[in-house]
Amino acid sequence: MKPKTEKRNWAAIQQIFALVLLSFGTLQPRCLAADRSNLPVQVPAASQSGTVAPTSGKKIEILFGGSLCPVCLAVFEKRLTATAGVLSAKVEAFKEPKPTGHPPKRAHAIIEFVPEKVSQTALVDMVKNNDFQFLKSVDL
Repeated sequence: MKPKTEKRNWAAIQQIFALVLLSFGTLQPRCLAADRSNLPVQVPAASQSGTVAPTSGKKIEILFGGSLCPVCLAVFEKRLTATAGVLSAKVEAFKEPKPTGHPPKRAHAIIEFVPEKVSQTALVDMVKNNDFQFLKSVDL
């Protein structure tokens, strides 16, 4: 029984170490090795001129699946918050009981954004372009 516990602890240590390296910018996760920083974000022409003053944001929840390692979710959250028109974004994996220690297969992103600057379909496309499987989008 002791080797299984040590194996799970080692996996947790590896994930924490990967997150630390990612925060310093010295690690690129294998699942996000392709450069996706130049992905287009749809911005309407009216908001490019700066005439639209956002008063409040719209909030949505996007459910998605795929290979959801903690590093991939952290990188995706950073990409969402760096998108023009996104006020806040929180990406979390669902807490599913997995005795084997495998990462969960479903996650959700709660995003507050300005519809005049970025469309909901552009945010859904970001999920698809980051190699996640889009499940559904819900207005909050």
